[in-house]
This record gives sequence, C-alpha cells and structure tokens, in this order.
Amino acid sequence: MEFLSFPLVRLGLFFLGGILLGDHFNFSLSSIAWSCFSLLLLLCTSKVAKLATHHKKWSFSTIAYALSFGCGLLLFSYTNEGFRSIQKHHLKHYQPQNLVNIEIDQLLSETAYYVNYKVRLNYSGSVKDIKALLKIKKRKDCFYFQVGTKWQTKATIQTVEGPKNPADFNYAKYLKYQHIALSIKADASQLLLLPNSKLSIGQHFKFWQNHWALLLQKTLTKPGHSELLAALLLGYKAQLKPETKSQFAQAGIAHILAVSGLHLGIIALFASWILGPFKRLPHGRYIHGFCVLCSIWVFALFSGASTSVLRAATMFSFLIAGKLIGRSHGINSLFVSLWILLLIDPFYAFQVGFQLSYLAVFFILWLLPKWTAYSPVSHPIGLRFWQWIGLSIIAQLGTAPLSLYYFHEFPTYFLLSNLIVVPLIGSALIGGLLCLGLLAFWPAFELPSLGLNFLAEALGGIVEWVGQLPASTITMPYFGIYTLTIILLSSLLLGYHFAWRSKRALPLLVFVIILTACIWHLERPKVKHQLILSEQFGQTTLWQINGRSLAVFSTDSINESYSLKNFKALNLINTSSRNSLPAYFKYKGQRILVVDGSYPPDNGIKPVDILILTQNAKVHLSRWIRIYSPKLILCDGSSYANYKECWARTAKKERLPFYDTSQQGAFVFE
Repeated sequence: MEFLSFPLVRLGLFFLGGILLGDHFNFSLSSIAWSCFSLLLLLCTSKVAKLATHHKKWSFSTIAYALSFGCGLLLFSYTNEGFRSIQKHHLKHYQPQNLVNIEIDQLLSETAYYVNYKVRLNYSGSVKDIKALLKIKKRKDCFYFQVGTKWQTKATIQTVEGPKNPADFNYAKYLKYQHIALSIKADASQLLLLPNSKLSIGQHFKFWQNHWALLLQKTLTKPGHSELLAALLLGYKAQLKPETKSQFAQAGIAHILAVSGLHLGIIALFASWILGPFKRLPHGRYIHGFCVLCSIWVFALFSGASTSVLRAATMFSFLIAGKLIGRSHGINSLFVSLWILLLIDPFYAFQVGFQLSYLAVFFILWLLPKWTAYSPVSHPIGLRFWQWIGLSIIAQLGTAPLSLYYFHEFPTYFLLSNLIVVPLIGSALIGGLLCLGLLAFWPAFELPSLGLNFLAEALGGIVEWVGQLPASTITMPYFGIYTLTIILLSSLLLGYHFAWRSKRALPLLVFVIILTACIWHLERPKVKHQLILSEQFGQTTLWQINGRSLAVFSTDSINESYSLKNFKALNLINTSSRNSLPAYFKYKGQRILVVDGSYPPDNGIKPVDILILTQNAKVHLSRWIRIYSPKLILCDGSSYANYKECWARTAKKERLPFYDTSQQGAFVFE
C-alpha cells in the first residue's frame, strides 16, 4: 500500500484514530495534555539522539505516532468539554420565565408535526453564540421564518432529548456533532418579531439559497419538482419528501440529493473545459487552475455555504492545488485537507457525510488509476466509459462497509443508476444553473421553466423505474463497530490485492475474513424475551420479543414506525405479527390493565400490578387506585401533556411510582 509511505498519511491516520476513540473513553483533559507534553519532550530528545548518531531511530517514529494519536484525543476532549460546558451553563443560569432572543440561522427539515430550524440564542446570563434546535409546531397558516430574522419568546429551553426506544436513532448525538446543545419547542404565536439587524456573511449565503429555492417553487408548479431541483442544484433538502429520499436511496444515488464532491467535480470539469483557452496564455496553467478553484468556491457559496459543501470544497481545493504544483500526490493532498478540517472542528470525524465522502475519494484516488490500466479498450470514448464504470464500482464498494453499518441496506442496481442518472445529473446541474440565471433576469421567459420541468420529470421517472425493479435493495443484518473495523481492513487488503496482484495479501485477507465472521458472531444480539411499552406519538404500542420473533400489540394499524424497523434489524427478527392491544393481560406473573377510559372499574379484575393510562383516558385516577391497588402507573405518547401532568400529581399524592415514556423512554417489563 504505497500511500502509507507518506508521513502525513500515517500521522493523519493516528490523529484521526485519536479523535474517533476519544468518543469512547472519558479521560480527563489535564491528564491527556500532560501525556502529550511528555511525548513532545520525548520526541525532541529522540530527534537530538537521532541527529547525534546519524542513524534512523525507530523510537522517533513510534513517539511521533503516539503524539499524533494523543493530539487527536486532546483536540476531541477539549471540543467535547466546551460542548458540555454550554449545557452546564444553561442548566445553571437559565430560568423558565426569562425572555430568550432567537436568531434564525438555517431551515433544517420539515416533518409531519414540526418545522425545524437551527438558531442562535441569547438569554440573561448565557454564553455567546449558543446553537439550538427550534421546533415550530405546524399549523394550516404556518409560514417559514426568514434566515437572519430575530424573535423573542418565553418558550422553555431544554437539553436535546436522547433516544426514547431501543435501537432508536440517537438524534441528540447527531445534533451534538453539529454543536447544537439545546432544544426549543414553540408555537409561532409564542414568538415576537424583533427589529432586523444586518445579516452575517454565512446568513447572506443561506438567504440567497432560500431565495433561489423560492424562485424554483414559483416557477415549477408540478408537485415535487421544485423540491427535487432545489436539492439537486442548491443542496436545499428541507422540504424534500421522505418518499423521494427513499427512492433515491433504493437506487443507490442518494448522494446526488446533497451538494457534494460529485457536484463540485462536475462544476470543476465544466469550468476546466470552458476556461481551456487560458492555458495558452503565459503562466496559463496557473491562471486556469486558479479560475477552476474560484468556480468551485462560487458554486459552494451559491448553494448556501453549508458545512458539508465548504468541507467538500476544501478537499477539492487541496486536490487541485496539489495537482497544479505537481509536487503532491493526490492521497497526500487528501490527508492535508483532512488534517486542516479536523483541526478546525474534530466533530467532523463523526458526521456520516464526512466519513463517506473522504472514504469514497480515498478509494477513487487509490484504485482508479489501476482500474484504468486494466482497460480492454484504448479508444478515448471507450476509455472514458471504462473509467466511469470503475469510478462507480470503486466508490460504491469502498463506502459499502460504512453504508451497511449506518443504513443496513445495499442498492442492487447502483451501477445501472450511476451509468444512467449521474450523466444526466451533469446536464441537469449545468442546465439548471443556466436556467436559474435566465429566470432571475427574465422571469417571463418560459423556456427555462420548461427545461427545468423536463429535467425534474426525467430524473424522477428514471429513479422511480430503478426503485421498482425486483430486489432493488438488499437488507443486511446488524453488525457492530468492531466488525466494521475488520471489514474496512478487509477492504484495504482486497484493494491492495486487486491493484498490485500481491500474493502476500491473500493469506492475510483470508485470515481477516475469518476474523470478521468470528467477531460478527460475537457481536450478534443475544436472544431476548422481553415486553416493551414503546414511545410512539399518538398511539399505544407494545413489543413482545421472543427470540427472533416479535409480536406487536397496537391501538392503530398504521405502517411500521422507524423505531420498530430499527428494533427488528438490531435484534435480527425473522418473523413478526401485528395484534390488537388487549385491555388486560398477564406477563411473568404481573397483572397489567390498559386504561383508555372505556374499561369499567368494577369488572372483578383486582388487584393489578401495573396500570397503563392511554388515549387521554378521562378517569378519576384516585378512585381507580383505591379499587385496583396498582404498584406502578405508566403512561405513553398517546396522551396530552396536561393529562399526564395531572396523573403524575395524583400518583405522587398517592405515593405511587409514575413512569412517562415521553420523558423517560420506553419501559421494559421485568
């Protein structure tokens, strides 16, 4: 693996390892700092000894790698401690009656019940520039807040809630890696608009991104077209429907819905072709390269200057600059950009987009030249087609371990999708940007809108067709972080064997594959026998797991929730069934009564061990407690908050334990 010959690559891998492992260990910041200082002194001593003896010292390299690992650990711990201090400061100084000033920074997403914004907030005694998640309840007359506007409210601020059900997506950790520490739920009527101030530089770019998205919405009247093209051209995915995202994921081209390295690569190739005559000028090679870099950054800023876009632009800038000066290897340039981005923010290393983009570019830079060397054709057009096939296969298979780890699905027809759709993306991106420019200066001209409608129709039709093909996705079983590490190592060994035909890699590859199977077997979820009252908004749902089978008892026959799908994947469920929720049942000797207000209190079933209050049950709880003498009272997400508060007060008065799944998460019956 020749890329390991570069010192920056080796040091970068240890630095990245320190950051990643920092999230799994809770070392004190002072102890890590002293360890790094000691390693630095040892490194200086080893360097002096190396210069004095004029011999290579293995100790110098070992200490350098250890110091790089320690610096990564130190940087993560310092950033993580700063994030925790914001939450501690909030818990110490925040009072519910305080007026809070909110500045809208970005529209994040839209769900069935809320519109989510990233905001900056300030209240009495707070530290400066606290990032928070603002959840505005949707109504019929709901409007979208403009980026940069300031509002004032007394809505409650709290720390971001963790997962409520087993195997739920950890949204709190996801927001943490974006430095969002707090959460606010409010109704639009609770916010008072404040006089506007000047927009920041970043908010200017987001403002224009919203402006272009609104222009698309006014121009394209067919449902879904404006949202699709806003995501494709501008990286504006806030209003994109989940069904559309699912279709693109099944086709294996979900990456085109976010402005990424693919989009910047298309812009760079187009700009390089248009600006080709500059190469004939004196020093034209450098002028041409500088103009291509400028085009990348102009598009990155035009598309909203989001963190992911700026990250991809930085990575491409180093790759192009390294190629321009002719003294830098592509992978070396890639790791230089990795160093700089992680020094700016070590939380980047935990963002899925960051991991997938760097892994894809790494495998392309490493293996695509070897794939090109094995081309069966020499004609330029055939060679380009062969390279495009190789790029699609290498990028998809290189990122497959991470994709399977996070999403547990693999698109079967990814090569077909990439060969058909991605070339269309190039035309759609360039043509769409030109059409947007024409619409901005000539709104009455119909030709641009016809072109945009055609692009959206063609793209949506092809993706829908690919998604409807039989077995369009393969669902993979759950595996843990250790299995992922071994699979990534296997990918490197397989790539090394493919590229250099090294027979030495085969025995090691066989050993690693056997080790992967053993570790995956050890990481397999243990067989469980449990009954769980899950947290589901608006309904009561019980999950009864018996080995690899699951019985779901629910008050509603709606489709499977995201939580339930994840739970089945995590526990390797083979069979499942849906049943109506019983009003009374027994589990492990415990008598459980489900109360929705319709069950009479004088039914002869008494006493009971657990009382479950659901569906806003209008009951006299004190009377029910006297009749049934429960030992525990439960409630779930099917009831309003004011009902649950009243029940909690009654339970406290009667000196009974009270459990609310919306606050404490799913309840596991023991």
